[in-house]
Amino acid sequence: MVEHLLFPLSDIKNKEEIRKIARENNLHIADKPDSEDICFIPDGDYKEFLKANSDIKEKNGNIVLENGKILRKT
Repeated sequence: MVEHLLFPLSDIKNKEEIRKIARENNLHIADKPDSEDICFIPDGDYKEFLKANSDIKEKNGNIVLENGKILRKT
């Protein structure tokens, strides 16, 4: 599989050029809509992902800048 990869892509100007190459190679992904999501969180549950992959625990309290300005009261 690796022998079929082309690197780097730096001379390709935009996504449409990439899609054209994909179409020419009959890749089913060529016309897939652009993703604006994080690919490794496919279900979109960011909160659960962070809970499962972080030592940080949820805390109650205001969101406060370093200068003391309160951005959001809870």
